[in-house]
Amino acid sequence: MADKDRYIVAQEETGYGYFDAEGERELFQSKSQDDFPLTWRGDPAENCADWTVVVVTNELKAASYHVHKNIMCFGSRASKFFSRTMLNKTPSKKRSKRQQLSTTKVELNQQDADNFPLLLDFIYAPCGKMTSGGTVLTAASTLTSPSLLPVVNEDDGSSSYTVENISTNNAVSLRHLAKKFEIEALVLAVNKFIQRDLNFKTGPAYLCAASEYKDERLLESSRRLCAENFEQIDMRELIRLPLCLFRVVVRCLESFERDNKSLSCFLSEVVCRYLEKHQKEINGELLLELTDSLVMPYIAPEAAIGFTSLIKELKTENAEKHFHALSNLSRRCAQSVVKEYGWTDFSVSAAVDEYLGHSKDFKFDDHEGWRVDSLLFATSFAAALEQAQDDYEEVLVEQERLSCMVGALHQTVSMMEVLNSKKDEHMTKQQRAIDEAKKQILGLKDQISMISQQQLQRTSIYPALYEQTDTEIQMGSSLDFRHEKEHRDAPPPLLSYSEETWSPVKDLVSPCQVGLDVQQNKSRRKQELRTKAEMRSRSMLV
Repeated sequence: MADKDRYIVAQEETGYGYFDAEGERELFQSKSQDDFPLTWRGDPAENCADWTVVVVTNELKAASYHVHKNIMCFGSRASKFFSRTMLNKTPSKKRSKRQQLSTTKVELNQQDADNFPLLLDFIYAPCGKMTSGGTVLTAASTLTSPSLLPVVNEDDGSSSYTVENISTNNAVSLRHLAKKFEIEALVLAVNKFIQRDLNFKTGPAYLCAASEYKDERLLESSRRLCAENFEQIDMRELIRLPLCLFRVVVRCLESFERDNKSLSCFLSEVVCRYLEKHQKEINGELLLELTDSLVMPYIAPEAAIGFTSLIKELKTENAEKHFHALSNLSRRCAQSVVKEYGWTDFSVSAAVDEYLGHSKDFKFDDHEGWRVDSLLFATSFAAALEQAQDDYEEVLVEQERLSCMVGALHQTVSMMEVLNSKKDEHMTKQQRAIDEAKKQILGLKDQISMISQQQLQRTSIYPALYEQTDTEIQMGSSLDFRHEKEHRDAPPPLLSYSEETWSPVKDLVSPCQVGLDVQQNKSRRKQELRTKAEMRSRSMLV
């Protein structure tokens, strides 16, 4: 028998063929069983709650929460505090056993009491529904990585759990509750949220909350963040800090570079605004601490004016006690103001009138602010004089530098003039030499032209001297060769020229060269005559 046939026979022999499992569906038409969440909210009778947590605040206000002992004591999100309380509680003689075992009373401040429902939501989050099979989804069966943010399924991108109303304002309170009731998963979840949320915008809020709850670890982290991002933090948030926290942040800036002028000026403005807002808390120690040169090497001009006014507002006893340190601070403020606005704007007469106006109606011993006014007047006047002296020295240095530059320029101009004069002399000599050479060349050309004309005249007057027969040419060919060789070997004959003719030539051409040129002209002429004679004889033969 086939397997399919056996399965059909088995179904016919059992209740599959006789009883429909979904026959009573009409009994549950209003809601399905999955729509009934397991929660601590609502009527405890309907939710089957078996324990009550009573939260009492400092204002003697109480709130009751009906919970399930199984959920509070077991699972990865369970509370060790409630587990010890609920499982180990013994009955009391004054109260009934049932009443004693089903109630736990805790005292919290108002902020923690307001956030206690969020703690319960976190514990109940993985246990909120019952499956269609009738089993409760417990924390141990569903929780793998607790988080206050939605747990996202990477396969379908859906979010299965979200705790609402978590924010910067209640995160530290939730962290405190998690540690108080020993819920390790909630501590880790809140820490992850704070890690993502802590920045230079939320740093002051976390700093205040950590100080309020004495959370040293979070206090150190937020303090370091505020110090390292001091310039990026909103000044209004810094001014709202309590004095103890503000002093802590300012002291952290001592470890920064002292050459950071922008940070120092920003700090001076923040400190000035803070002290102006909290004038009731100002004293000499606080003012000197927050304006210490190790923390604030540079003072912004506007802040310097504010510090000067704050010094004047100090009580006489306090000012007298720290007079030397206040003198240094006043001097720094005056130098900053004068350096920014210039010493020329400082009116000595106006300062004297203002100073005398405060003290003219009082005796020296009776006027409480007399010495402080003297301090401010002296430091302001000294700063103006010091800045004027510095400006004067800078002018002298600049004048000296310009004088050196002018002297160097004069020396360069003198050297250029000397070089130009030498250049002009050299050019004049060169021009004279060129003109003299031109004259000599022209005279030489005239002499050569004269010699050529004389040679032509001799040829035209005595033509017979330059004509030879064919026989004489043949007989004289060998003699001519020997004669030419002797002429080449023998020194050229001395030509007689007049002193007037020779004087312009002898500087450029040597006498030997002139004789050689004449001899070459004669040889060339003889060669031409011989060529003509040969051509004539050939024509006669023809």
